[in-house]
Amino acid sequence: MNGIKNKWLLLLVNIGTVIVIAWFTSPGFQLEHYINVLFYVTSFYLFIGFIMYVIYGKFFDAITLSFQRVGKTLSKSKDYLEDIDDRPLPSEIINKNVLTLFLFQGVSLLFILLALLYLYYQ
Repeated sequence: MNGIKNKWLLLLVNIGTVIVIAWFTSPGFQLEHYINVLFYVTSFYLFIGFIMYVIYGKFFDAITLSFQRVGKTLSKSKDYLEDIDDRPLPSEIINKNVLTLFLFQGVSLLFILLALLYLYYQ
């Protein structure tokens, strides 16, 4: 994901991909099929973006530390060299650039989807 610097270019690639998928999966290119495919792509980006946002917000850090401590206490092999503090927390694994990329793509595609739905029901 570090190679993708231009988020607008990725947005155009996503729109093009949705056009290609809608073109090949429908008998004729109809706006309804395009909206359906765009909904699935938008849902994917928003779902992954929101999951990453929750993890990045340190929601699971306390739970992870608690499970690691309980697991270390209950384990039969006492490895004194393994320290709980050396393991990265879930919030430290999430890259902020990737998080903003997913959220930007999801929200941008959502606005396009809402505009197309407005046109469709006019």
